[in-house]
Amino acid sequence: MTVLVVLSIVALSSHAQPKGAKAPARDSATTNSAARNSADTTTSKRSDTEFSVQLTGAYGFHRTSFISLPPFENCCNGFSSTSAFGYGAQLGLTLPLGSSGLLLGARAGVMSLPASFTTTTTQKIYAGQLQSVDAVFEYTTNLTWNGLTAGLGLEYPLSSRLFIGAGVDGMYVLSATYTQQERITSPTSAVVYAETNDIVRDDRSGNLDKYNSFVLGLNAAARLRVLEPNRSGIRALDLVARYNYALTPLYSSGLTWTDSQGSKTLQAPYTLHYLSLGIALVIL
Repeated sequence: MTVLVVLSIVALSSHAQPKGAKAPARDSATTNSAARNSADTTTSKRSDTEFSVQLTGAYGFHRTSFISLPPFENCCNGFSSTSAFGYGAQLGLTLPLGSSGLLLGARAGVMSLPASFTTTTTQKIYAGQLQSVDAVFEYTTNLTWNGLTAGLGLEYPLSSRLFIGAGVDGMYVLSATYTQQERITSPTSAVVYAETNDIVRDDRSGNLDKYNSFVLGLNAAARLRVLEPNRSGIRALDLVARYNYALTPLYSSGLTWTDSQGSKTLQAPYTLHYLSLGIALVIL
């Protein structure tokens, strides 16, 4: 009996795993996979500084009411607010603010925001043989504002792809131009301007004057990451929407100036707000 017990203990000991034996290969692979997943998760987080190039389409809201602006003269009974498309380009820098999840963004670029103001009047004129007709005159003034833009704001991630933000924006006007035209829109067959022998006259152009060179505003933004890092051969691609609300006007109400028609006073401010939609390519 004693011999059998001893033999059983020896047999069991020979099947036991030595104390210093290696873990099974399956456990090692599992550990390596977990490490890779952890690394991927860390990489996908927005923890790096990003530098981007953005192309922007804009829709400007020109809020104003004027008869003339310096230096062009009065042509009609006045113009009111209008809207038009513009375009621009920007460079952007995004920095993470520690572990808060917030991102600090800075932008600088150029923007061109045109506007076309149109109004009409109806006057009785003679169209040969002392016959009076109602003629419709169309007056058009086109303005273009070109400037340098800069902005600073904060973003908050709603998810790994969607961000919302707000900040301040400024624009320094590099140039502001205008063109004017008067046209007979009805009738067009029997009536022309005597000085041009055409249905168009007063085709003038030049540079605007006495505007505020620097305007300041607030903005609200949303950004969607459509391509993640390390895909399609680029670092990332974003769609960015931003609404800029101007706090200061391009022209202030009460502005006075003098032209060949006499002294003029601007009765309402000229303020420019705009909505922009852009594609931002993250390159660094």
